[in-house]
Order: sequence, then C-alpha cells, then structure tokens
Amino acid sequence: MGAASITLVHSPLVGPGTWRAVSRRLEARGRAAPMPKVDLDGLDAPFDVAIAGGVAAQLDRAPTVLVVHSAAGSLVPALANRLDLTAVLFVDAILPTPGRSWFDTAPPSLQEHLRNLAQDGFLPPWPAWFGEAVMSRLLPYAPLREAFEADCPPLPLTWFEAPTSAEPLPPGLPAAYLRLSEGYDEEAEAARRLGWPVAREDLHHLALLTHPDRIAGRLVEMADALAAA
Repeated sequence: MGAASITLVHSPLVGPGTWRAVSRRLEARGRAAPMPKVDLDGLDAPFDVAIAGGVAAQLDRAPTVLVVHSAAGSLVPALANRLDLTAVLFVDAILPTPGRSWFDTAPPSLQEHLRNLAQDGFLPPWPAWFGEAVMSRLLPYAPLREAFEADCPPLPLTWFEAPTSAEPLPPGLPAAYLRLSEGYDEEAEAARRLGWPVAREDLHHLALLTHPDRIAGRLVEMADALAAA
C-alpha cells in the first residue's frame, strides 16, 4: 500500500490557492494532495461543523494526513471526526480551542482593530487588514501577491464571534507542528508541551506561496516520521 494522501486545508480567512503550489510539489513527489475548498458563504454556526461537512463531501474516505494552515487549526476536531485521519500537521496554525470563538483567543488590540474595520457585518478580505506595505514584504512578486489577494473573500463577522463546537481533538491522533513565523512561536511551544514533534523554519506566514518546495519537503518528512512512529 502506498503512502497516505496529504490533504491540504486552507484557512477560512484566505483562499484555496494558498496551497496550490505546495500541492503540485507533493504530487510531483508521488503524493496525492487534494485541496478541498473552505467556503463560509451561507454557513451557520457552529462553523467548524458546517465546514467539516463540506470538506468531507469533497474527499473520498481513504486514510489521509490532514494539514491545516493558520485559522484552519480550529477546524481539526470537527474534521477529525468526519475524515479517516492517520495524522494531522499544523502549519503556522492556531491550536483547537473547543467551545471558544476566534475573538475569545485573539489579543484585545486585534479584536478592536477588526471590529473597527467591519461594515454591515463583514470584514474586508484578510490582506486589507495589514495594508499594502506588509503584503508587499510577505509577497514581493506582484503577480503572486495579486493572485493571492484576489482569492481572499470578504469575511462574515459572525465567524469570529461564534464559538466552535465542543468536539475535542480525538485522543491518540498523531500530530506535529511546523512553525514558519515568529507570530506562531507560542503555538509551537504549546504543541511541544503536548509532546508533539515541532519543526521550525525561519520564513513567514505565507511561505506556502513563496517557498513551496521547502514546505512540501517538510510535510513529507514530518508525515512519514509520524507514520513510522
């Protein structure tokens, strides 16, 4: 039997294209790497359950390694209860906080900033939170940056306000953490305290777009290490 596929789940705050280049590199290495789309449009809370149902409907039931980026980390318990997972890899991702909202875990200054940006119950697309200078630093190649920004939707404020379901992370599910940026040092340390393997790359939060070969190599290495443990 061949190695399990590697399912790449993007943050609900950005678009599915975040993983496209990594998926291609994984497939070039002989690993199936589906990229289900996460779409908040028309969903009701608890969003993690609704999203998990939509993701599961896009995939077959074969065993897979789940890889989540950024805010997709909050979806892992709901996904794990609807997919046949062999392991989960968190990539610069938040860890699950069952029964709590995104705002419950965000710094007060960021909460205030986002509420000030909201209009008619929606936040502007994620890149607009940070401005052109920050986005140009993260994605200096203009065509890549423009394609990423065009893929990011407006976001319902309710996503940030509504608690996730109380589903816990299934016990015994092998997990590991790949830290890409300093902003996720605390999450990586929390993963280490849980006893998970933690790998570090000194890149940036959107390195999936700018360093896909390096990220794909790390994912294969970490997935295979978990399978062999």
